[in-house]
Amino acid sequence: MKKQPKPKDRFDEIKNELIRHMGILHEQTRHDTSLVAEQVAGNSQQITEIKEEISKLTEMVDMLRFDLKLKADNLELITLSRRVALLEKRMVGRK
Repeated sequence: MKKQPKPKDRFDEIKNELIRHMGILHEQTRHDTSLVAEQVAGNSQQITEIKEEISKLTEMVDMLRFDLKLKADNLELITLSRRVALLEKRMVGRK
């Protein structure tokens, strides 16, 4: 017949099992935290790259707006010049 473990022995056994279990949980938590940190670093790099692309695209849009404004101004100038020329012809014809 196996003798019953003393309460102190059983307590030590449970304590050691809990210590081992807590160590395993601690290692898993450290591993998971490391994975999250790596992912955050990767996301930060991607965000930086996206910001740079947006900055370049914003510059391009600003240049296109400026070019369109120049074209619109030129078109208005051409239209105005044609109208003035037409009016000048009419005025010459009336004299």
